[in-house]
Amino acid sequence: MQNSKIQTYLGFCIKSGKITLGLDRIELLKRAPNLILADKTLSDGSMKKAVRLSEKFACPFVVCEGVSLGELIHRPACKLLAVQEKHLSDAILSEIQTDVNFKLLKQFGIGGNI
Repeated sequence: MQNSKIQTYLGFCIKSGKITLGLDRIELLKRAPNLILADKTLSDGSMKKAVRLSEKFACPFVVCEGVSLGELIHRPACKLLAVQEKHLSDAILSEIQTDVNFKLLKQFGIGGNI
């Protein structure tokens, strides 16, 4: 797989410690993440919980459809992650707008859901 900007931004998040991997750890967060990313192979029950978490934290929810989330971050077992760095999550969201491998499911902002 070719190295994309999204993969680079996620690498920055990992190196800076501004990422949380896995549903259980995301549920324990005290501060709201800025972005939640899920793999399309996430189970239905976990996907529903992840969507509810994005609603609870009022953060965007993105599904990786054309690429494996685990491959993007070089952790094959990872199917869900949360980004806690505002600038990196904004950069990832701007790249997702033009990348067909990702689908923005929920976007929260002023005025509610888009």
